[in-house]
Amino acid sequence: MYDRDFFKSNDIIGDATLDLELPFTDCALTKRPLSITRTYYNNYLKDKDFKVDYKDENSFWVPVKVLDAKTG
Repeated sequence: MYDRDFFKSNDIIGDATLDLELPFTDCALTKRPLSITRTYYNNYLKDKDFKVDYKDENSFWVPVKVLDAKTG
């Protein structure tokens, strides 16, 4: 994640890693588009290392780890 600067370069302010292997495998096997809805998350990804915070059925936030002088 970057901050958005208008007059100078953007700075890295955090990062997140999502393992999308299961959803992409699902797409390849079913020949359907990728759609990670709240229902799909609750049924297949909730117990995996894939933590998201849903705003509604189709929109979610990804928690990020903040980078600072201590964490690099």
